[in-house]
Amino acid sequence: MLSFFKSSKFIKFIQPINVNNQYIKYRLPSLKSDIYLIKWLPRTSTEYHGHYGKICDFILLSNKNLKEFRKNKHSEVTLQNIEPFKKYTINDLVGTHKIMNIHNKIKWSLHRYY
Repeated sequence: MLSFFKSSKFIKFIQPINVNNQYIKYRLPSLKSDIYLIKWLPRTSTEYHGHYGKICDFILLSNKNLKEFRKNKHSEVTLQNIEPFKKYTINDLVGTHKIMNIHNKIKWSLHRYY
């Protein structure tokens, strides 16, 4: 499955968006929601961020975990492992979060915003 995403024909079809050299977003065509394939660069972390009023569902497509730190409205922080092929959801009512790839290899995830 991942070999399809890595193929040069697929990647050339969509325009990459490099976000602070932490990850690269590839927007996939969709009429009902915003869908992104995200390439997490090795040993990177995002800043804490919200989702501008949208719900974000995401699934890790790689075989090793990512780390997610969530901060609620009271600034309490929790840590969870993002496991492969399991759906996670966050929105601004839950709070903000940051994602970390602690591994030396690229990781892939699929995100849907609605």
